[in-house]
Amino acid sequence: MKYSYLVIAVLFLNLLKGQDIAVYQDDRYQLFVFENNRIKKIEFTPVYRYYFGRDYVVYVNNLFEFKLYHKGIKYTILPRSPDTVIANDYLLGYIQAGQLGIFDGKVSKALQNFVGKSFSLGDSLFVYLDNFNMLQAYSNDNKILIEKWVPENFIFWGADNIFAYLSMQEELILLDAVGNKEIIENYKPKEVKIGRNILAYNDYIGSFKIWNFNQLETVENYYVQGLQAGNDFAVYFTNLNIFMGYYRGVKTELLPFKPSTYIIKRNLMAYTDNANNFYLFYQGKKIKLENYTPKKYLIDDDIIVYQDINGRLKGVINGRQVIITDQIVVDFELCNKSVVFYDLTPSDKKVWSNGDIFTMIVETREKKLNEQKY
Repeated sequence: MKYSYLVIAVLFLNLLKGQDIAVYQDDRYQLFVFENNRIKKIEFTPVYRYYFGRDYVVYVNNLFEFKLYHKGIKYTILPRSPDTVIANDYLLGYIQAGQLGIFDGKVSKALQNFVGKSFSLGDSLFVYLDNFNMLQAYSNDNKILIEKWVPENFIFWGADNIFAYLSMQEELILLDAVGNKEIIENYKPKEVKIGRNILAYNDYIGSFKIWNFNQLETVENYYVQGLQAGNDFAVYFTNLNIFMGYYRGVKTELLPFKPSTYIIKRNLMAYTDNANNFYLFYQGKKIKLENYTPKKYLIDDDIIVYQDINGRLKGVINGRQVIITDQIVVDFELCNKSVVFYDLTPSDKKVWSNGDIFTMIVETREKKLNEQKY
C-alpha cells in the first residue's frame, strides 16, 4: 500500500473569547477577512485556495506559500503548498513532509513518523492508522493506542467527538474524545451513521438502535430505511415510509411520506415535501419556512441562509427567523455565522453579522499585517 503522510495542525484557538470570522475573495481573488466588526484585506495578490475554521484561515498565496491568519497576525506554515488540507472548526490538518505532527499555535512537534491513508479528523478527536497498521488517536494533547492491529479492509465511522469501528471480531466499538472504548454490539451491524454525540444503526437481528449521550436505545423493532445522522440527531423512514426525526431521545414525525429532498449539515436539516414546501428540522423541532423551495440555500452549524422568491436574503439562526437584507442580491456565501453577499458587483461584497451590515474599509500596502514564521 502506498501511504500518504499527514501532518496535522491542531489549533486550540480558545474560541469562547473570540468572534467567529468570515473569509471571502473578491473578483480579483484577493483575500478578505471579517473580524471584530471590521472587513480588512489580508492579501493584496491573488490567493489560489483557502480554508477556514471558527477564527482562523489558511491559504496558498501566489508564491504557493502556505499561510495561516489568526487573530490579526499572519504566519508562514510552509514555504510550499501542501498536497491536502483538512479544515474543521477547531482542527486543521494538511498532508506534507512525510510525518505526523501537532501544532498548538505556539510549538510544533512530531507525533508519528509515518501514517497510513486511513484517518478521521473531527473537531476534538483525530484517529489514524500508522504504518504498522496500529489504530492511534490524538485528543487534548494525548496520544492513545486504540488497537495494536486492524484488518486490511478496516471499516470505521468518524464524527467531531466520537469514532466507531469494527474490531477483528466484527464487534461495533465506540471511542469517545478522551479515549474511552465501549463495545456497543457484539455482532456486525448494518447501515451505520454517526454524528456528534450520536451513533445510529440497524443491528444484526432486525432492530433500529441509537446510542446518544452514553445511552443505547432500541428506537424501532425493525430495520429502517434512509438512515442519516447529523450532530445530536438522526432521521429515517419507518416501515410505513413515514419520515421521522430523532433528537435526544424524542421522536418527531416530519412528514407522513418520504420527502422530495433533504440535506443534513452538522446541527440541522433542510427538507421539502411533494408540494415544494420548505422545512427545517432543528433541535427536535419541525419549522415550516416557505411555501416554495429556494433555488439556493446554505447551512453552517446553527444557521441556514436562503434567497426568497424575490431574491432577497432570509435566514434562521438558532431557531429564530431573521431578514438578512431587503435588497435583491446577485449571490451570497455563508461563513460561520456571517453572510457575505453582493447586489451589484463581486468587487463590492458586504458582510451581514448579528443583524448589522458591514462594508470594506480600504487598506493600503503600508498597513499590511504583521507576519511571523513558525
